[in-house]
Amino acid sequence: MRIINLLTPFRSGIYQFHCNLLPGLVERGCSVTWLSSGSSHAHLVAAGDAVFGDGEVVAPDTDDIVVRTRALVERVSEISPDVVICPALGDPVELNAIRYLSAAIHRILILHATSLATYRGARAVRDHVNATVAICPRIEQDLISSYKFQPDKLHLIPHGIDTAAYASRALSDSMNGHVRILSHGRVVDDQKGIFWLPKILSELARHTDKWECTISGDGPDLAELKRRFAQTRFSDRINFTGWTAPEDVPKLMSQHDVFLFPTKYEGNPIALIEAMASGCVPVASRLPGVTDWIIEDGVSGFQFPVGEIQSAVRHLLWLLSNRPQLGTLRLQARESVSKYSLDRMAEQYYRLLCEVQSRPGQIRPAEHLDKCELAEGLRPAWWYRFPDPIKARLRLLRERVRTSVRVP
Repeated sequence: MRIINLLTPFRSGIYQFHCNLLPGLVERGCSVTWLSSGSSHAHLVAAGDAVFGDGEVVAPDTDDIVVRTRALVERVSEISPDVVICPALGDPVELNAIRYLSAAIHRILILHATSLATYRGARAVRDHVNATVAICPRIEQDLISSYKFQPDKLHLIPHGIDTAAYASRALSDSMNGHVRILSHGRVVDDQKGIFWLPKILSELARHTDKWECTISGDGPDLAELKRRFAQTRFSDRINFTGWTAPEDVPKLMSQHDVFLFPTKYEGNPIALIEAMASGCVPVASRLPGVTDWIIEDGVSGFQFPVGEIQSAVRHLLWLLSNRPQLGTLRLQARESVSKYSLDRMAEQYYRLLCEVQSRPGQIRPAEHLDKCELAEGLRPAWWYRFPDPIKARLRLLRERVRTSVRVP
């Protein structure tokens, strides 16, 4: 089975998902390549920022929407794959291009996040795909209830990790000394809530000094986060490691006891699953249908309402004061995520690929290329004109409202 993944292979969660899925599909007899378009993506590849070589960039000298779309459609037609996979949270031109493919070319849409922009993009191409993958129950429910996706075309497939790489840590280690807290992921406050970290740890420091914290990751807000920590009286207990390569993440996780995750919105957070597989007890934002699907509160970790600093601190203090229970939670965290294996994820996708190929169902006919334009849902929405602080506040309010609604 020949598969095209519409993405550019540079450092991102979507690309990491591609890397994780690729070996399992190859083992099952699939051929997988990536396809991208436009000069900005060509520059990434030429600069060496792209890290996966089996693919190509078409229309490399322009970012014109019509030219890029035509080049993508023509190249897909030439390759004639069995299935095209496209992330809803990716380049809008490449997502939009699937509207112009022949209905004979099967395609699968994957939603990696719960943001409104992701949902709008998915809605724009909903009738042009044979199947849609939701990576958590929250996305599945939202697509059905708010965006009129057909349940029989929706498939719930969570992301997987190499669970064996995280299983070597001995959880019987002595819990004397400082508790080691970890924050790991992209350093961006808009989604990850990383500016809450200094506030949470400042409050924690008022009660105890029996802890230390590592912050792993890179991103646009790293400099500001360092500046905020530099103003605290406990900055000597904060260690910034910078970006951690995927192959080094298991070792990083194994050196810590608690995973602090004050995120504002997610899809299926890989870092959270990796931490739990390593025996790091999560103290995480409660996101209905996302984190509460992964963490059993009080059994495999703790959750707190989004942005509620005091609640996060109470959980941390309890863990610092109850070392035997911390050890029990570490074991239970690991056991609870054993189902998130790469092989299980690959098998689920392979079965879906076979199903789409054998029973594709009906989809909307291709749009005319001579009338090519971005679908409305792929254009900037009216709220994009708001200043960033207002947009951030609205996103936070949205998540706090959802916190009171449990997703089955």
